Amino acid sequence: MLKRKIYITLSLVFAVAITANAQLEKWQKGIVKQEFLYDKAPFPSCHSATIVETPTGLVASYFGGTKERDPDVEIY
Repeated sequence: MLKRKIYITLSLVFAVAITANAQLEKWQKGIVKQEFLYDKAPFPSCHSATIVETPTGLVASYFGGTKERDPDVEIY
């Protein structure tokens, strides 16, 4: 009985790992270039990032500052 439970558990883990890997490969297929916007950003924290394609290229925007809701938070 214990061997059966171990076999079922390992089978499920293996199936989930294969599915996750297939989804990751599918998602990454559309990535043309992957890079950081900053090597060292002028702010310690950022959130709510967005990116949009324009006729001349890509535009990224996000909030940056000390922490969320801090008075020094700006839109970059």
